[in-house]
Amino acid sequence: MRFRHPSRERLSEWLNGEPADTEELDAHIDTCHRCSTVIEALAGETEVPSLSVALNRVLSAPDDLPRRLEERVAAKLSSREVVGLMAELFGAGVETGKLLIVESPRGEEL
Repeated sequence: MRFRHPSRERLSEWLNGEPADTEELDAHIDTCHRCSTVIEALAGETEVPSLSVALNRVLSAPDDLPRRLEERVAAKLSSREVVGLMAELFGAGVETGKLLIVESPRGEEL
């Protein structure tokens, strides 16, 4: 299947912030020099607020960013708890070993 570039009208709609299938179009514009050039030309023909709307859309954080951040933080905290527990268990073994292995003074046997 051969890919076709979006029409000038569709790029103009995107530039003006009109809703469309923007995820696919955003991804294409990010990687296509030809379409980026067309958008720059269109931006020169339109008012500056349209460019501001387009930049805001492209540069804004994804809608699911707070959820993704919360999940990553929870995973990090969980992994730290496991490491802390392992350290405590290892420490308990070391302390038990110290109690069991007592050096006797020289010359004396236990």
